Amino acid sequence: MKKCPHCKIVFHHPDRTHCLYCDTILAILSEDDPLDDTIAFLSKEDDSVVLLSNDIKPLEHAIRDKDTLGQENIRYLIGNYFKSRTFYYFHVLSRNELKMGKEYKRFFIQPFNFVFLMMIPWAVINVIDSLFFHLKYRTYCPICKWKYAGQSVRHDARECAYNREYTLVINAILTGFIARIEPTFQSQAMAEVKRGQPSAYHDLCVRKNRYEKALDVVCLCFSCGLMLYVLMALLVPLITKFFASLSNFERVEIE
Repeated sequence: MKKCPHCKIVFHHPDRTHCLYCDTILAILSEDDPLDDTIAFLSKEDDSVVLLSNDIKPLEHAIRDKDTLGQENIRYLIGNYFKSRTFYYFHVLSRNELKMGKEYKRFFIQPFNFVFLMMIPWAVINVIDSLFFHLKYRTYCPICKWKYAGQSVRHDARECAYNREYTLVINAILTGFIARIEPTFQSQAMAEVKRGQPSAYHDLCVRKNRYEKALDVVCLCFSCGLMLYVLMALLVPLITKFFASLSNFERVEIE
């Protein structure tokens, strides 16, 4: 086992050398090292795996004593695990995160920040999708603790199970427990897919949109081109006016 001296989290994966959350070099634990201040993932009785609870908690509080881990870092952490950090993927993560819990944590699916200046098309999509999102997801399921579409009193059983699996996967990543239970998620996901049933872990691992990276490049080029066009549209008249005034001033001096 290895322990992060900063986050106080124990990791079991033998190949991991840096903390998944703060990138600090992990310290190898000996049998005599105390684990009182760590998040342990072993049962005290039989050293068996302890499954996570289904209880929904705000994602920023999913890791104990991790007040410095903001929403942006959380999305980056999840995207880093699934090897996808595109704007499309982060939008999907933020959309699912906003479905969690009875109350809306915010209005916009993705909080606006400086990045949106470089991704103007996504800023427009974020506004439009947020408006439709609040109109669509208005019913709450007390079992999976997600909001769902429609006015039906009973939540669809398959969708409810999918949401519970999604919550377990996200919480496992945020607590570092994924290093222990990842094979279980993989085997269960393969079994669900073979039966023709949806699997949250499988959907998070598999890219449904093959062009999401290209889409980011196109959005970036469009945003840069648009900002350059606006900048030139504002500056060219000013520069032209300046040189015209300078020319008139020189003509007056000559006369």
